[in-house]
Amino acid sequence: MAAASAVAGCNVVGSDGAPSAGGSTETENGQDTPASAATERFTVRLQGPETEQVLFTGAAIESVGPVELRRNAPGFTVTLADTARRDVAETFRSAGVTESPGEFELVHAEADRRYDIAPELATDIANGEWDGRLRLTYATETRAEQARQRLVGDA
Repeated sequence: MAAASAVAGCNVVGSDGAPSAGGSTETENGQDTPASAATERFTVRLQGPETEQVLFTGAAIESVGPVELRRNAPGFTVTLADTARRDVAETFRSAGVTESPGEFELVHAEADRRYDIAPELATDIANGEWDGRLRLTYATETRAEQARQRLVGDA
C-alpha cells in the first residue's frame, strides 16, 4: 500500500463501502456511503495549464469517513470507486500532473475550497500505487461537517 500522499487538504487515507440510494448508509467500519441525491452536488475539478475539467463527482465516491482532526486540520476521507480511481489517475497522467503537480490544483466549488496537489500523491499515481483515498480538509470543523453532510445527506 502506498504511503500517505497529500493534496494540500487532500491526502490518501482509508476506508471502504458501496454506494446507496437515498440517505447515507453506515458501513461496518464507521464509513458512510454518499446519498444518491447529494452526489450530484459534489464536484471536484482539475485546473491547471491548458486544462479545466471535472475530475470526479460524488457519484464516484464509494465511502465517506467521519470528520476527524489530523495535523490540526479538520476533514474527512473519501474513497473513490475503482473505475473513478483509474480515471483520475489517467487524467493526472495525461494532463501532466504527475510530472508537475505544483502547476495544478483541485477545486471543490460547492465548498469554495481549492487544494494544491502534493508531489507525493502525484508520485503514487505515477507509480500505480494510489488506492483512491483522499482526505479533504477545511478551515474549521463546522465547514468540514457541512461539506460532509452535503455529501452523505441525512444519515
